[in-house]
Amino acid sequence: PNGIDRQRVIRFLAPAEVKGTATLLVEHADGDDDIWIYLPALRKVRRLIANNKKDSFVGTDFSYGDIIGHRIEDWTHQLVGRETVGGSETYVIEAVPRSDAVRETSGYGKRKVWIRADNHVAVKATYWNGSGTLIKELEADDVRIIDPKADKWQAFHLTMHNRQTGHRTELVFTKLDVGVGLRDEEFSERYLNKEP
Repeated sequence: PNGIDRQRVIRFLAPAEVKGTATLLVEHADGDDDIWIYLPALRKVRRLIANNKKDSFVGTDFSYGDIIGHRIEDWTHQLVGRETVGGSETYVIEAVPRSDAVRETSGYGKRKVWIRADNHVAVKATYWNGSGTLIKELEADDVRIIDPKADKWQAFHLTMHNRQTGHRTELVFTKLDVGVGLRDEEFSERYLNKEP
């Protein structure tokens, strides 16, 4: 309603171990974000608290915070260089938490993000814990325009490498529609357990 907050529903169709799982993420510009998850095995919707942002997103190497994103005002950003990544010029931005609370809820002591200069899509990122240890690295490619009128672009393939475990998670978008009208009720806690 305020034109600023963002809402996102994610429903998993595969693989089998997460099929039917759904999440509702509501980013509030003026307060803590809301996160709900529907677990089909329990047939229950559970609300997660802000500290859960550092937790694994449905068993992947992405955290809930990685999926929701990070508020710009919660971090101090500095341009630390320019590099070529995948044939494209990028700005290299280093971000550190503005407070201990942000450090605690995000699980990160520092982030470094490579943002393409031509379309402003993040194509690489590294994440350190509060002790300064590299814990994860993100690669994003297959960047496509999704809304030519608004000049909006999206990476369709993201890979998060966990440098502590050697594990990795790939997120692949196969279809992305922009400007689809959705009803407000589709972004509600009670709607999560309904089949799409």
